[in-house]
Amino acid sequence: MMVFGKNSAKKSELIAAVAAKYHTVTVDVAANDSDALYGTKESKNGIFTDLLRSCISGELSKKEGQKLIIFSGPVNCYWAENLNSLCDDNRFMNTAWDEKLHLPSDVKIMVDTDSCAVASPATVSRLIPVYFDEA
Repeated sequence: MMVFGKNSAKKSELIAAVAAKYHTVTVDVAANDSDALYGTKESKNGIFTDLLRSCISGELSKKEGQKLIIFSGPVNCYWAENLNSLCDDNRFMNTAWDEKLHLPSDVKIMVDTDSCAVASPATVSRLIPVYFDEA
């Protein structure tokens, strides 16, 4: 799901209501570039790739119930495009070092942003857009 529009009480209420039903982790994309989120060939560790590994076989995988990863902040094509293969029917991501990470069926992804203007149509269509008007 991609929740976008200006911050408002209604938008916050929706996100809080959805997040309350999951084990939720929020990733601040504004404070991190793509290398920090996904890792590089040299480091092989990124905030999101480590989080996804935790959902697959680490601490988060041991928690009962559904998990939700929220990407919060402005969308840019560099980090958002990496979500495309995770959010389609394949549900996997190839890393820069050729590791194939599969998104478990109990893990969902949400993007919380002000605008999806720079997101590709492929990204928007895979994330089920929900728009909040200022009114």
